[in-house]
Amino acid sequence: MIYLWPILLFQTTQKLWLRSTTSLSPSTSQPGARMPAIKYFWRLSSATNLFAKISRDSNGVLALLRPSPGDATSNIQRDQDWTIILLFLELYTFLLKVMDDEEFFSNDAVLTGVNTTSSWTRESALSLQDVKLLTLFLKNLGFTLYWNAADLNETQEIESTGSIMKYFSPSSNQNEPLPSVRELEQRNKEKVTGLLRMIHERDSRRKFLPEGHWLMTSRFDMEGFISAVVAEEENRHQLQEDEENEDNSYVDELPSQSFELIGTGRAQQARRIEAFRRHQQQAVRRKQLEALAPRLEILRNMPFFIPFATRVQIFREFIYRDQMRRRQGFIDPDSWRMSVSAASMGRLLDGNAAARDILSRHHASIRRESVFDDAFDQFYELGEGLK
Repeated sequence: MIYLWPILLFQTTQKLWLRSTTSLSPSTSQPGARMPAIKYFWRLSSATNLFAKISRDSNGVLALLRPSPGDATSNIQRDQDWTIILLFLELYTFLLKVMDDEEFFSNDAVLTGVNTTSSWTRESALSLQDVKLLTLFLKNLGFTLYWNAADLNETQEIESTGSIMKYFSPSSNQNEPLPSVRELEQRNKEKVTGLLRMIHERDSRRKFLPEGHWLMTSRFDMEGFISAVVAEEENRHQLQEDEENEDNSYVDELPSQSFELIGTGRAQQARRIEAFRRHQQQAVRRKQLEALAPRLEILRNMPFFIPFATRVQIFREFIYRDQMRRRQGFIDPDSWRMSVSAASMGRLLDGNAAARDILSRHHASIRRESVFDDAFDQFYELGEGLK
């Protein structure tokens, strides 16, 4: 089990180490030469076996996120590697937030002595070749966290021990390890994705990576990719509707705090267990949503993995499906209006025709001198009905 550094330690480390640390410079062989912390942790991270394996082959990443059964020594070493890598990712993310493009592309990769004319951000800039290697690691890791979300969730369920009662046992928190980096797909997925996006943004403004570097099409069946993404979106939409209905029924059945205090200790405990069970069901449903649509999750969080032309086709297909759903199968607006008029032969309580009530809400009087204000006042309340 690998231990995550507490957030306070991360913040303290950022403040103390981001500027520099004294070390033996391999380029000058002078003891006491200043080495930026980013480069120090980059050398440690890139030298680990874990980093090399993930950067080299995206197909083997899943096995590295799981514990090796019966191999305690290997697990300990891998946990140490993860600690170093995660610390570097934390520091480098912070650095990119305060580093401008000129400093990022300065390519100051040579470790030198103290230079009073150079800023600490410029000294901390990695070479573009190192950044390219880092993106390979982040690409393969980030892809696995989304693509194999179901397998990672299954691993966590198998590792969990005890029944529901262990959460109410006085000794339930004794001898329990700290959160594991194997939970990376939950706690550090956003960190990996965010850092990958930040580097991609730099590359978009000024190209320094080769053409096609960001694509992960080799891991997909591109012939059926569009239809698979559309199917995932439909299934996800259905699950979300079911979840909303269950949440509404749960709120109606939720007892008040005063009610929870009524009854014997056994009755109160039974109600707490029932509330916990519902909470667990909601957590399982969220995991199902993540595992149900891996292609869709990748498309939403790391769209640069997919060719632009393919993304455009998917977007158009989403629009088409949304129109079909909202207009009862009529894509053409005029055909839809005619179908509404033909289907609404009766009248409402106020005497207006049902079709007129449905269609008239999409009309508004917009003055030329206040286009935005009038449109906002008259269309905002429609919400999704504006479609």
